Amino acid sequence: MYVKTDAIVLNHKKYRDNATMLTLYTRELGRSTFLLYGAGSKRGGKGFSLLQPLSLVQIDSDVRNSRELHVIKEIKPLHPLYDSLFDPYKSTILFFLAEVLSHALKTSEQDEYLFRFLYESVIRLENMERGVPNFHIAFLVRLASFLGFGPNICDWSDSPYFDFRQAEYTAVRPDHTQYVAHQEARFLQQLCRINYRNLSYFTFSRDERRALIDHIIEYYAIHLQGFGDLKTLPVLYEIFD
Repeated sequence: MYVKTDAIVLNHKKYRDNATMLTLYTRELGRSTFLLYGAGSKRGGKGFSLLQPLSLVQIDSDVRNSRELHVIKEIKPLHPLYDSLFDPYKSTILFFLAEVLSHALKTSEQDEYLFRFLYESVIRLENMERGVPNFHIAFLVRLASFLGFGPNICDWSDSPYFDFRQAEYTAVRPDHTQYVAHQEARFLQQLCRINYRNLSYFTFSRDERRALIDHIIEYYAIHLQGFGDLKTLPVLYEIFD
């Protein structure tokens, strides 16, 4: 059957001389993999600019349950990311978050609320003028809630430990090593207040921002089986150094 759906580009790679394999998170099909022929040509709007990480597109595709790779008949932009793709800070965040999503979104189940969150987040980054260095921190905290393992960082009551496995503060030191204690545990509570509207009010130092991201990635790796290493993480650190 033919399906027309909005989609977010997670990644792409060359499949054959005239074909590109696209991994998309779609409104109608969840995470799915597609083949796009003639991606290097301008005909039909199939330029590579549409395939950049977290690009927002609409596709017409021939979807068949018997195929692992569905064929895209047409692809067009929904909301061009002019600023994000040419701004070194925003583009680095897009590459980083696209890799996180490629690791985190494993199922093909439809999730309208998750799709809307991702779509609106990309547009918000595109239009953002202040607070860009903190965008991915707020994004990852909110994404964890959509994926079902949001941390209970707002329930702090002088507890000296935050247990990554249990996703909560505790007065008793955990019997494993996946936790933070004392100052670091209290510092994590700032994540309770951060959101897209107040990003510019958080003035983390380089080391503080790195520590937060390291802890968040460790948290994701604990709660998502096979999450794996992120190749874009060193680039993210370098661009915000």
